[in-house]
Amino acid sequence: MNILPALALIAILVFIHEFGHFIVAKFCGVHCTVLSIGYGKRLFGFEWRGTDYRISMLPFGGYVLMSGADPFGTQESLDEDIDPHTAFLNKPVWKRILIVIAGPAFNLILPICTFTLLLMSGELQPAPVIGQIEWGTPAHNSGLLADDEILQINGVET
Repeated sequence: MNILPALALIAILVFIHEFGHFIVAKFCGVHCTVLSIGYGKRLFGFEWRGTDYRISMLPFGGYVLMSGADPFGTQESLDEDIDPHTAFLNKPVWKRILIVIAGPAFNLILPICTFTLLLMSGELQPAPVIGQIEWGTPAHNSGLLADDEILQINGVET
């Protein structure tokens, strides 16, 4: 098995999972300071509307760093300007539950959407071309030849 496609699939699953937490946190009014795919040192990314979107060095997961999500206050020195209205722990319990459940829920929704799109795209159908004609059959007697294309049957286009 090639390692790069495996890492790409894991990165997609991690992104969908973390995006679930992230988007529901945003809808619930929680400020997210970091959305990272991978752990460790930041390799590259960009900052937009107060969130650092990044790809990090170790591709074994990811995380969403939400403002005010540290119950022990060890991040207080890093986040001195925590707005109590956008802090995770200040949100009602039902919103926090939605945020936590969103990651696994998005991972369950992903295969449903993927398989639905695959099934909606249809499957390839054989072309209406004659393959082999046996001698003495009605097809042979009517003058059909191999590789003839059938354009219509009883007036209905194929």
